This record gives sequence, structure tokens and C-alpha cells, in this order.
Amino acid sequence: MAVLQGKIKELGYPSYTEKVSIAQGARIRVRAGPFGSRESAEKAQLRLKKIGAGGPPGGILVQK
Repeated sequence: MAVLQGKIKELGYPSYTEKVSIAQGARIRVRAGPFGSRESAEKAQLRLKKIGAGGPPGGILVQK
């Protein structure tokens, strides 16, 4: 989780985490943002995917 947040920070984006519960148990979702517009969020998502961190809308879940 800290590594992923570090990668996001290196690209210049803020990030935060959320605790979520899914059928497989508790997870931590790492999210980037907020962004000023949908366009800037979509551009960020493309950059994040290039480093393996751009998941689907809703974030990437990591096991707690």
C-alpha cells in the first residue's frame, strides 16, 4: 500500500486510502485525487496505468 501511494505521489498526484469490506474480507482501497475535472482525472488514470497503478474507477483493493 505504501509503495503504491509512493508511486502515485511521484507522479504528482495526491492519494488516500479507504477501508472497505468485501466478501473475501477487509481490504484497503488506494485512490488518487481529487482532480479538478473529469478530463484531468482521465489523463491521470492513463499515466497511472503506465506504472501499473491505474485500476478501474473505484480504485485498487489490497488485502489488509
